[in-house]
Amino acid sequence: MGARPRVSRYSIMLGALGALVALAACNNDDDFITNVVAPVRVATTLLVDSSSNNQTATAGSALPLPISVRVFDETGAVLANAVVNWSVTSGGGTLSSSTSTTDAAGNASVSWILGGVAGQQLAEAKLENGASAVFIANATPGAFANIVIVSGNEQTVISGSATAPMVVRAVDQFGNGVAGVVISWGVNDGAGVLSATSSITDASGQAQVTLTTAAGAIPFVVTAGSGAASVSFNGTGS
Repeated sequence: MGARPRVSRYSIMLGALGALVALAACNNDDDFITNVVAPVRVATTLLVDSSSNNQTATAGSALPLPISVRVFDETGAVLANAVVNWSVTSGGGTLSSSTSTTDAAGNASVSWILGGVAGQQLAEAKLENGASAVFIANATPGAFANIVIVSGNEQTVISGSATAPMVVRAVDQFGNGVAGVVISWGVNDGAGVLSATSSITDASGQAQVTLTTAAGAIPFVVTAGSGAASVSFNGTGS
């Protein structure tokens, strides 16, 4: 019989070490597979809920509906728990919150109390990446509250001639012109004849009258009133 090959201790140790390395490699592969982290979804775009845009309300009051956006991630899927930043950019007013978080359907909303200035007002919704959407609201004047003089006070005119128009504006509590208000005009006895004893304010809230003065240097006082509100124009014929 031939001699049996001799296996050294060194060879045995190398073989064992190789097996351990291979086993460790297998374990590392398993760890890599089981510890894969899902990519973080990012709020990328947002769209205005059209039913909440272009609403109309009285200046200083809340819009009928909250303003609302829907947020989407980079794949176009709706995204929950995204932060939306809100601000009023024109017209004043206040929002119920400066930030809100999207719900499971990707929607976020805030309530908006309009500022006191009649006309178009603007608010903005913005994501952290800078993407934004603009909301338009239309503020209308409130109820009639007072009368203010626009022009024509403290005139001096030639006796027997007509004054320049004496102009008033009917306003709401914020100073917005109110249309359709009936203004009653009066003048002190003997001072002259008014062009009208009443008039209705126009779209800007204005109404006017002139006075044809009497002969002689007679001071005149023309009053404009509606309800409890009134103003007086003073002048003199010369």
